[in-house]
Amino acid sequence: MGGIGKMTMAQVVYNHKELEGFKIEEKAWVCVSDDFDVLTISKSLIGSLKGSPFFIPIDLNGVQVEPQKAVNGKKFLIVLDDVWEVDYSKWEQLMSPFKAGAPGSTMIVTTRYRYVAQTIRCPDSDTYPLESLSDEACWSLLNEIETVARTKQQ
Repeated sequence: MGGIGKMTMAQVVYNHKELEGFKIEEKAWVCVSDDFDVLTISKSLIGSLKGSPFFIPIDLNGVQVEPQKAVNGKKFLIVLDDVWEVDYSKWEQLMSPFKAGAPGSTMIVTTRYRYVAQTIRCPDSDTYPLESLSDEACWSLLNEIETVARTKQQ
């Protein structure tokens, strides 16, 4: 289901201060949505890893060399947000450059669909299905936000 906090949870992890203790050397965030195009996603990853401005090759081979250079021997965290569909061969192609990363490197994939996690062969122990909050939990959260807002105004 959309809007239950998948991206927010990933953002909390991505921006968490304790990541510094894990010595993450490279970070990238890419929103994927409904078109799992390896070339487009790879270009976005290069832009996120290298920053702008940066020349991005136009062919897939060139595009795959750059992320490999960026993560070679380094520990990285990559978020692929809102993946709607994926073919396993395309997934393998996208992941190929990241095999050069250091042990402990991590990729977070957010998706609405369990079959995406199954397609990329994510073990069930590494998936975290989010459930909708109960009405009581929603009201409690809104109450907490209101309390924090009042405290900041004072």
